[in-house]
Amino acid sequence: SATIVESSPLRPKSCDSVPGWFQGKDVFQSAVKDFDNALFVELGPYLGKSSCHMSHLIQDSQKQIEFHVVDAWADVNTMQGWAPKEHVNLVKEHGGTLQDAFLHFMTQTNSIPGIAKMVHGSDTDK
Repeated sequence: SATIVESSPLRPKSCDSVPGWFQGKDVFQSAVKDFDNALFVELGPYLGKSSCHMSHLIQDSQKQIEFHVVDAWADVNTMQGWAPKEHVNLVKEHGGTLQDAFLHFMTQTNSIPGIAKMVHGSDTDK
């Protein structure tokens, strides 16, 4: 008789697949280890490399940590003067704003469940 092998669902991509910069893994690990019933806020998550790591740490910990991200999430035209060209091209490819690209990468890495709130702030907020 034939054996039926079910295909496994696609695994989410690694946080290392998210473009950007992040060198705070040890700090994030310590924060999640040391706190519970807490609110963590990340200002300026850019494309989400660090947000992905924090989201996964929180999800894996099973702790009551609420994680918010806040960014002005520039559009692609604003980015052209300061962002690496490959990042500008990724933003164009995924909706035209940093927020669109952020959401793409957070979805691709299964990070959305660990992020309680995404706030579109402004550099003119008071």
